Amino acid sequence: MLWGCVRPGNVAFSAALKACSALLDLRVGQTVHAQIVKFEEEPDQVVYNGLVRFYGECGCFDDVRHLFDEMPCRNIVTWNSLIAGFSVRDHSFEAFEVFRRMQGEGVGFSWLKLTTILPVCARVTALCSGKEIHAQIVKSVMTHEGLTDEGRTLFDRMRVEFGISQTLEHYACLMDILGRAGAIKETLEVVKSTPMKPSSSIWGSLLNSDVGRFQEGEGDDKKGNQERPGCSWMQLKNRMHTFIAGGCFEFRNSDEYKTVWNELMEAMEVVGYVADTRAVLHDVNEDIKTEWVCGHSERLATMFGLIHTGSGIPIRITKNLRVCTDCHSWMKYVSVVTKRVIILRDTKLFHHFEEGTCSCKDYW
Repeated sequence: MLWGCVRPGNVAFSAALKACSALLDLRVGQTVHAQIVKFEEEPDQVVYNGLVRFYGECGCFDDVRHLFDEMPCRNIVTWNSLIAGFSVRDHSFEAFEVFRRMQGEGVGFSWLKLTTILPVCARVTALCSGKEIHAQIVKSVMTHEGLTDEGRTLFDRMRVEFGISQTLEHYACLMDILGRAGAIKETLEVVKSTPMKPSSSIWGSLLNSDVGRFQEGEGDDKKGNQERPGCSWMQLKNRMHTFIAGGCFEFRNSDEYKTVWNELMEAMEVVGYVADTRAVLHDVNEDIKTEWVCGHSERLATMFGLIHTGSGIPIRITKNLRVCTDCHSWMKYVSVVTKRVIILRDTKLFHHFEEGTCSCKDYW
């Protein structure tokens, strides 16, 4: 359209932003945003909502906040997109703050809104354990008990106050809240009282509350069953680079990789990094386990980014599996010694590593 000297309009802009959101193509999406700014006419609400969703999907929440605050008007879709964006990235307290702000401005509710905010209550509750309880209470003036009750209250108010009939998704969210708070008996009671036939989301919530987080490995499990190979992707300029766990031998054997890797590992060990090999399920010695963990796809992508991007530029990675415990710890230490921001999107959420911490607060 641009090459043909055809001036795009709001319909074209909204369609382009939707495509960029689906592809997580930050560079192209920013180009579309630049065209919107240059456009003579004021963007309509659909375009503004598309921008909020796009930057949220790409994990650029500084841009989301700025855009949201500068919008001339907002509708229910805008609020839904902002809360969902924070929730996906596991910024639970920020999502809850937006929800409270929405309530304060008298914005109406929808079933989608409540389905989005109920899991936030569950994740905030799950964070409140040990030292995290004190920190989060001081930060948010909330307690473990209060957050669980908040989720229950929202669920109960749906039909009576908001006129919204609970769906299976809402029952699954309520079970997630109770399960993560350790209320297993109450969770089972919700299963029994659910008027609809339990779905996969219901059983998934029950399993999550009972067995906890399952760490996905890369390669074969200890019984020799083939799992999905771990793959990560990174876009640099106009090319998408793919990294497969245990692969990329030419890159890993290059002098440049070995030099950066050795310097990086030495610096990380000085600040306290110790490999955690529990993600390797094979019956082999610790040295081999450590070597295998070092070949996980997100590490290869991170190393590629460190070598081929300038200092201070954020490294953005997408992965097809959930990040393992050691790679998560490794990336936190990398962010410390390199002073880089690393943004990893796995199958669960965005992990924003900066100065030794992750936005998920070590719960994913």
